[in-house]
Amino acid sequence: MFDLCFFKKNILLNFFILLIVYSNSYSGLCCPNQCCPSSCCSNPCVDLSSGNGIISLLHAQHPASKIIRGDNFCIKKGGSYHIIENMCGNIIVAASNVIINLNGFTLAGDNNPIINVACCCRNVVIKNGAISGNGCNNGICVQQGAKGVKIENIHILNCNNGLKFCGGSCYIKCCKVENCLFTCCDKGVVFNCVMKCMLKNCKACCCNISGFELACSKFNIIQECIALGVGSVNPTQISVGFLSNNGEGNLFDSCIAEGTYNGNSEGQAFGFLLEGEEIESKIINCLANSTKTVFDADGIAYGIQCKNSTSSCVIDSNKVCNTFGTSIDFGVPEGIVEGAGLSASSDGNLVTRNVCYNNRNISGLANFEFVDPLFIAVGQDSAPRELDNISLP
Repeated sequence: MFDLCFFKKNILLNFFILLIVYSNSYSGLCCPNQCCPSSCCSNPCVDLSSGNGIISLLHAQHPASKIIRGDNFCIKKGGSYHIIENMCGNIIVAASNVIINLNGFTLAGDNNPIINVACCCRNVVIKNGAISGNGCNNGICVQQGAKGVKIENIHILNCNNGLKFCGGSCYIKCCKVENCLFTCCDKGVVFNCVMKCMLKNCKACCCNISGFELACSKFNIIQECIALGVGSVNPTQISVGFLSNNGEGNLFDSCIAEGTYNGNSEGQAFGFLLEGEEIESKIINCLANSTKTVFDADGIAYGIQCKNSTSSCVIDSNKVCNTFGTSIDFGVPEGIVEGAGLSASSDGNLVTRNVCYNNRNISGLANFEFVDPLFIAVGQDSAPRELDNISLP
């Protein structure tokens, strides 16, 4: 016999269950890592399109890969997602255990960033495609507290920062970036407060300011990466292939800075630069070739330099060649010439087994600077040792 009251009760119960599930699924993202500030637990999908259109909320409820369609997306549940055509839009990843496969296509966008991995997300993979910006936005941003993010086989072009890790108050950890290309960006890769991550076999080509830049980052490996043609005709800042500032224990291994150039009349160009209070970092088996500033001006050029308060850093088994700077009094006492192939101007840095040749400033041959005849960095903590650097004309 049909029980009408029982039927009504079940309908009402199911309605309340659905209401609870719905409200929970659209609540703010909870951070799995307690070190994240409470501000990053707000819903990262709000106002994604700046009022221009409706945000699609994608839920990977099944193991099969979901197709990303339309303009702007927020992924709030783990799973596999892919695109099937070139798209204009933006993606926010607000969940852990997400795979985004661009599938060989291009994602172009005007919002900033084009792909944003929200704070504290873990095990996110972005792979196999291109990301094109408008010259002012960021390509991919990974926010503080993220862990285990992997980015591979991605080409990012025409962005302010091609790839930016924004560690802030909570380090980003244990991530890997491999086989990626960054073209015509202001900065190819920026690691800010990043720990125990790896960049391998990546290239930054024709970037305006820097190829690979680390700030306040620790124990990262940059291996077999190339910064090609960093600089522009008239940049307003320094041009640098590889930079680490105020970090600790970072390793640049088998990297190449080729053709770093600064066209400003008082510009500065560096193939590799360690600065600030960088400690215990290493540049080994690297090549800095053709680091130059504009002719007949006050530009400063260094193939490799450790400066400011860096300490206990190792510059070992590198080749530095064809550096040319023209400064005679820019930023230094009048009449003092700056610029050289290799310089270690701080205390206690070890400079050993490097080969420098045809590095010049306005005074002539300048393979080494602030390095004593036995080629260890000059300073009160330095003890002369018989180290076999080679200086060639």
